[in-house]
Amino acid sequence: MTAKRKTNQQKKVYLSQYLAAQRREKELNEEVMTVLLDHALPKAISYGDKSGGGGGRFDLSDLAARVDDLQRDLLREAVRCVDLRRDITRKINDMSSENEKLLLHLRYIRGLTFEEVADKMGYSTRHVIRMHGSALEHFQM
Repeated sequence: MTAKRKTNQQKKVYLSQYLAAQRREKELNEEVMTVLLDHALPKAISYGDKSGGGGGRFDLSDLAARVDDLQRDLLREAVRCVDLRRDITRKINDMSSENEKLLLHLRYIRGLTFEEVADKMGYSTRHVIRMHGSALEHFQM
């Protein structure tokens, strides 16, 4: 594989992270909500029996700390996803060619196929694929 082709492949992988980050961000937001709802009120708490039989004691402060840690970790990962998406969008918007910007936006941010991009832009699929190669060459990571 030539160096140019390898670099373009790396750019495709980088740009493809936008939709993956978007999906992961949605999953993380749902997970945070689930954690909050599931742990807002504990479902069953065993405080031990009165006979001194050694039943376990449930510590609500421990649960709250664990939920807080998990929520913080999930939110940190969500912020990383948002930052990656912003970085990709900024780099596309920094390109000089409006057609190349539009092509990369439609392909990597909206997730359209080359056929759908061609239809939106009013070009043949073959022409869009050629433009895509040129856009990747001009794209700065």
